[in-house]
Amino acid sequence: MTIPTPARALAGDVALSGELEEIRQILLGERRVHLDRLAWLEDDGTHNFDDKSATSALRSLLIDIDAALQRLQDGTYGTCQDCGRPVPVARLRALPHTTHCVDCA
Repeated sequence: MTIPTPARALAGDVALSGELEEIRQILLGERRVHLDRLAWLEDDGTHNFDDKSATSALRSLLIDIDAALQRLQDGTYGTCQDCGRPVPVARLRALPHTTHCVDCA
């Protein structure tokens, strides 16, 4: 017998499976917005300190979003990377790319 990971357990529940799809759509939307912002910053010719800082922050955020999308795909989304407990759905909705539960954050 295998013990389901939180994401697999969530996916097995019809209501929570819908939550995961909604979270996936939120992540994809955020990804598009941040890619557009990054493209705008990179196309802007000024490249001052603030632009470089914003570009770095956007790239980091895009990496986090892509990792969250990968966790959704492989069934590990919703598991705290520190303690292994499920991350509450409310936290996932508020911060969909999070890797930690509230206690470990």
